[in-house]
Amino acid sequence: MSAAGPTLTQCELSVCSQNGEDGVLQALLRQIGVRSRFFVEFGVGGGDEGNCVSLAEWFGWSGLFIESSVPDYSRLSLRYRRNPRVSTRHAVVGVGNVETLFTQEGVPPRFDVMSIDIDGNDFWVWESITAFLPRIVVIEYNANLALSAELV
Repeated sequence: MSAAGPTLTQCELSVCSQNGEDGVLQALLRQIGVRSRFFVEFGVGGGDEGNCVSLAEWFGWSGLFIESSVPDYSRLSLRYRRNPRVSTRHAVVGVGNVETLFTQEGVPPRFDVMSIDIDGNDFWVWESITAFLPRIVVIEYNANLALSAELV
């Protein structure tokens, strides 16, 4: 954001996200422009809230939601079964399979937004993605961890 414009904190708005990510994503997309209108989010739970849920439900974007939990995936797949723009996949995302999953689900090599929330392996999965280039990446973190802890 420019010095004259609002800070990202001032743009926070939670419609479908937990901590204002909906507003921050919209502000970033206004700043850089939208190209593909495609997202990927893994670790989305049942789809009740997530960083890309508003893109899918309110803004008509296409994308892929991946969830590893069986009960959460059941709710997620039921939620999007009638939305032809949104695919869902039951899988555990890891360093060794993330790009295969993207390829199998038809993720374009360049897309607008990727959100990673897999509680522990987030950085390593992000680092392993080389064949795909999202323009914005959201990686969630645990705010309960001590700031002095040296963790990845």
